[in-house]
Amino acid sequence: MGANGGGSLGISEHQFTDLSVDTGTFRVDGGLFGATFGLNYQAGNWVWGVEGDVDWTSIRGSQNVGGVPFSADLQWLSTYRARLGYAFDRFFPYVTVGPAFGGLTTHASTPATGLVTGHETRSGWAVGTGLDTASAKI
Repeated sequence: MGANGGGSLGISEHQFTDLSVDTGTFRVDGGLFGATFGLNYQAGNWVWGVEGDVDWTSIRGSQNVGGVPFSADLQWLSTYRARLGYAFDRFFPYVTVGPAFGGLTTHASTPATGLVTGHETRSGWAVGTGLDTASAKI
């Protein structure tokens, strides 16, 4: 178990389901913090396990589309991953993969409709590599 935190910088693009509006790409950025949990098992130098995290975020961005302000706000995200690695003394390189979920809120404001807000949970994949290190042997 543990705590995590960090920052994010990326791009976003949204298209209405009726294809009437496409925001084009725009910058999103912000911070996140949350909790990590997991369980690993080691046999010899091979280590495999499962892990997950839940994060609260302030990752957001906005774009004017035809004079209409549009904004996107990722309010939370969570991943659940399998992990496989090989321990070399105090160094542990690994690969990880699993599903990812995020809570997204969008806002658009037009003179005809006023403020329109949408909330949805989006899904995707978390794929990555990492390196854990130890400062001392136990």
